[in-house]
Amino acid sequence: HNVTSLTEIFEGKANYQSYKLKKRLLKENIKNHQCESCGLDKWLENPIPLELHHIDGNRYNNSLENLSLL
Repeated sequence: HNVTSLTEIFEGKANYQSYKLKKRLLKENIKNHQCESCGLDKWLENPIPLELHHIDGNRYNNSLENLSLL
């Protein structure tokens, strides 16, 4: 079972589903579990639900600079 490297994903050499990329970024401590806009990490004492946002609107552009958790 081959695992796609994060480098390949960030460089656009591999397509990767956004929800899987979000989980991987959190699991590998590339991103913290908090909203990058408001800084919240909990809501009503529960972990805040987060979505992976592509800043330029292109869901295929998975460069780290283009990704934000909101």
